Amino acid sequence: MMNKRVKAYSFFILVLILSSQSLTQMISSASVFHRVKGDDSVVYRWIWEELEGAPGAINGDDVVFWGDSLGPYHNYTEISSKLVNLNSTFPEFIDLFSIGQTWHGREIWCVKLTNETVTTSKTEYYIVGEHHARELISVENCLYFIDKIIYETGFGLYENLLSSTEIYVIPMLNPDGLSIMHFYPEQRKNLRPIDDDGDNVTDANLDGFLDDELERIYFWNDTSNISEILLEDLDGDLSVAEDLPGGVDLNRNYGAFWNGSGSSPDEIDPLYRGPSPFSENETQALRDFMQQHYFNFALSLHSGIRAIIPPWGYNGSLPSKDEAEFNALLFQLKSLTLFPYWNETAGYLANGVWEDYSYLYHDIICFTLEVYEAVWNGYYFDYFNPSGSGILSNCENVFNALVFMAEGPQLTYSNSLPSIEVTNPRSPNQVFENYTISWSMSDEDEDSLNCSVLVSSDGYDWTLLASNLINETSFFWDVHDFQPGSYYLKVAVSDGKNWITDTGEIRLNVNKEVEGSQFGFWLLAILFGGLATIFIFFNIRKQKGVSKVWSGELYEDDQIEEGKK
Repeated sequence: MMNKRVKAYSFFILVLILSSQSLTQMISSASVFHRVKGDDSVVYRWIWEELEGAPGAINGDDVVFWGDSLGPYHNYTEISSKLVNLNSTFPEFIDLFSIGQTWHGREIWCVKLTNETVTTSKTEYYIVGEHHARELISVENCLYFIDKIIYETGFGLYENLLSSTEIYVIPMLNPDGLSIMHFYPEQRKNLRPIDDDGDNVTDANLDGFLDDELERIYFWNDTSNISEILLEDLDGDLSVAEDLPGGVDLNRNYGAFWNGSGSSPDEIDPLYRGPSPFSENETQALRDFMQQHYFNFALSLHSGIRAIIPPWGYNGSLPSKDEAEFNALLFQLKSLTLFPYWNETAGYLANGVWEDYSYLYHDIICFTLEVYEAVWNGYYFDYFNPSGSGILSNCENVFNALVFMAEGPQLTYSNSLPSIEVTNPRSPNQVFENYTISWSMSDEDEDSLNCSVLVSSDGYDWTLLASNLINETSFFWDVHDFQPGSYYLKVAVSDGKNWITDTGEIRLNVNKEVEGSQFGFWLLAILFGGLATIFIFFNIRKQKGVSKVWSGELYEDDQIEEGKK
């Protein structure tokens, strides 16, 4: 009986020890969630911690009451600080960089989420928020997505995703517009300076605005406890509130179907498309960013309605080549968000929009998600954004759709992946200066194939070796400009409908001659050649009975000995 009790107690203690170890591991795993960095003890706060106790609706434009802090929403300074802190706190998952600057010199921040320790090739996906200044909730959606991915990865939920995918998040494409929300909450466009009335007024005080641009601004009336509008005639032309903060609608400025009735040539119009495609710093930066990557999927976040918008914005139809893919993904996104399709809502046409350009020129399967709508109550901020207490629930509702696209949903596309073969030098000691890279790919529709070859020293950062190789199946790689070492290669192939990228680990060792190695080779050749000549010379003399004559004395001894014979 005693033995059984001892065994039972021993088993109980063992279970406690194991449970304690499991708990310790869980706590250790969770330690990634609350880190302190630096001597000044800066603690990273998750967005749901920041939103604790966020206020409910306010009568009037909430953001005008909050002022330049933007209340529970993040202003530019807070976003920048949060992302810098995020980058320093979680360097194994986060890389922060700017893709460009705005008209007023603000950084357009981009956060890269991936497992930095995994250096094999990965798929790429990105999210962009706040094309339109007044759609602040799209910024919060992005920040929530970043925080929750990193937080849940600590529990192992998104480890596979971050090991196989590089996720890029641009929370705010329009930080200039964001900066004036507290006194001009109706701003949709960026802050490109525009002389609305053509009176050639300049920015004399160098505050970033033309001196008559702010003839209509919002302020909070403490007496009536509501937001009101102040109308002025700053330039003395007897016209009140004719000069506004200016700007171009960034989501009408892309170089795809730019000129049409779905945008406006009028500088004052909220849908002003700009003087030319990609005239704006912000759209140029995003265009260049897309050109540097091979994105399979992407999402752009907006507000003002709840809807899912695919290409084509300019005519309201789906791209015929990928219609099946778009329909399948629309169904999935609607199931996740309960958002209606675009043609089930207002469904207006739009020119020069992000999704048309992204699909037409980069072959990205992309959607615009309109994430919030409200009944118009006369206040712009309330129409485009939830109250502070509604931010978190909105972010939670959108999150699953963002993850779904990040995980690379399976498409109906059935062509095979490109298969790479590399011709190596056959001799192990051969000094070589190039590789021949070959690939093959079957295309069931017999479309023309546009191929690109990329190289990387770490399987992480890729450099384009060659592009627009139409129907080519090989590339001659001259390695003169590359440092000796081991390199990854991959091939991306497009049939005009989809980009498919080889995901295999093709590694090559680049060997290059050291300076002076040819001199060493010829020196050795001359040395061995000279020795061989001497050997042959004396061997012939010996065979013919000719003695070696080294000096006069030796020559005389030879003659005496010869005479004796």
